[in-house]
Amino acid sequence: MPIYTGYMAIREFLGRFDDIAEGDVFIINDPYLAAEHQNDVQFCAPFFHDGELISWNRLHGHQVDLGGTDARLVVPDGHRGSTR
Repeated sequence: MPIYTGYMAIREFLGRFDDIAEGDVFIINDPYLAAEHQNDVQFCAPFFHDGELISWNRLHGHQVDLGGTDARLVVPDGHRGSTR
């Protein structure tokens, strides 16, 4: 799994939210924004030190079935099972 999808996810969160705080956890599996396909799920959490956002923690998982149109790894209409 290319590491750049983690960067893509975090860039998306920073662009959408201006109130990121300690304790936040972001989940994304949108293949158009930050995943190889809808089965790739990323959990990202900001890491703060003395109230300042200094880093991100990221966990990437591959789920077999997320309720897409079928059990294939790539579906023609891949956005149907994403968290969009």
